[in-house]
Amino acid sequence: MELKINFIAGQQRAGLLLVGAIAAVSFLISLQYSFISSLTIGLVIALLLSNTIKVSQKFNAGAVFASNTLMRAGIVLLGLRISFDQITEIGAKGLLLVVTVVVGTFFGAIGLGKLLKVEQNTSILIGAGFAICGNTAIAAISPSINAKREETAYAVALVTLFGTLSIAALPAAASLLGLSEARFGAWAGAAVHDVGQVIATAEVIGGGALAVAIIVKLTRMLLLAPMLIALTARFNAAAKPSAKNLAPTFILAFIAVVAVNSLVTLPAAVIDIGETSSTLLLTAGIVGMGLGVKWRSLVKIGGRPLLLASIAWVIVAAGSLALIVLLDVA
Repeated sequence: MELKINFIAGQQRAGLLLVGAIAAVSFLISLQYSFISSLTIGLVIALLLSNTIKVSQKFNAGAVFASNTLMRAGIVLLGLRISFDQITEIGAKGLLLVVTVVVGTFFGAIGLGKLLKVEQNTSILIGAGFAICGNTAIAAISPSINAKREETAYAVALVTLFGTLSIAALPAAASLLGLSEARFGAWAGAAVHDVGQVIATAEVIGGGALAVAIIVKLTRMLLLAPMLIALTARFNAAAKPSAKNLAPTFILAFIAVVAVNSLVTLPAAVIDIGETSSTLLLTAGIVGMGLGVKWRSLVKIGGRPLLLASIAWVIVAAGSLALIVLLDVA
């Protein structure tokens, strides 16, 4: 048994070294350009490598390990960014806003995807990315629905594109509409996808907007756990019902970390290390996935997901702002 384990580790070593190097470089770049997620940078580098040079087969085992095991470890540590206290901070109206936006966006994207004849997995990933936390949600949900690498890569690209557009479009719209800092913060937190993109969008308006935006955004992220459980149950319907099928170990671990972070005041150093480790692990997972994707596979997916994302982006932005005004949030 020991020989077998050592052999498997040896097979994975080369791939993990490559994945780790790309993830580290991506993370360092994202520190300089905070509006670009390290997951996006890592995916781009991995795609360039896999499509411009012939990546040796010896890297495959490590890349697969990263896209599965390291990805799930990153999801668990993601719980250190979230606490149940956030619900009380945004109040009942804010919570209603978040739940309505998340549920409406997710199921709306799936329904729109059916009309446009987009593959179900792609619609789910786009819906989850727009609804909860951008590339992080896509990375977390992809293995739960058995999504293909190409579908995941395409969804990441679309969420990145429209999240980046939000950084310029939402502040411009806010100026025209005369929104207060707090109200704009609620809008950015509800309508923009990745955490980095939310911060970059809100900072354009000011510190008041940023404070509200972060609270709303992190509350959206709280809904990642129930969504993961629901999707796992849905896509494991053919398997024998069991607690493991309904709630895999890594999801339970994620919920446990959120609970600990909510009940115990952890040292700031622990939180910082956990958040950084989570980002690196999630980036490594996306890199591992990207190393197995070819451009021709992405092209085959077609332009309909782009149309889906375009329509969803407009609806989410307009719908979330309408809800904020209707509910008098912020």
